[in-house]
Amino acid sequence: MISLLPLTPARKDEKIEKAEKIDKTTYQKCSNRPGEDGVIEGVKITDVRVGTGLMATKGAKLYVHCRGMVEGGVVFDDKMDGLPFIFVLGEGEVIWGWGIGLLGMRVGGERRLDIPPALCSGEEEEILGAPADGNWVYHVKLTYSE
Repeated sequence: MISLLPLTPARKDEKIEKAEKIDKTTYQKCSNRPGEDGVIEGVKITDVRVGTGLMATKGAKLYVHCRGMVEGGVVFDDKMDGLPFIFVLGEGEVIWGWGIGLLGMRVGGERRLDIPPALCSGEEEEILGAPADGNWVYHVKLTYSE
């Protein structure tokens, strides 16, 4: 999975710094209405279903199921079934597009994230068959937060 790649200390610090720039007022720009889009820092966010549970905030441990595709529908990452993927939001553990696109999401919700190349792998590396210079589309279900 893309989010499990080891990060160099400098790259992790860069991700954390970028995540810290996104605050409550930034992610509130997303409408949180099913089917309506918001664009935050270049990430197009569509709430497919708005959850009613805890809100994803920086420092929260999130449990998600996800499917990653390149534009055109070719799946390169599929974690929709089985155990959830677990990470701490805002700690540089996932691609920047997730750090931006999942803030403010609520448990029980589903989001589509359209992520530009600069917020995916950094435009320099192909991962799991996903081109580094293409947009990635993720469908994410937030199942639990602590």
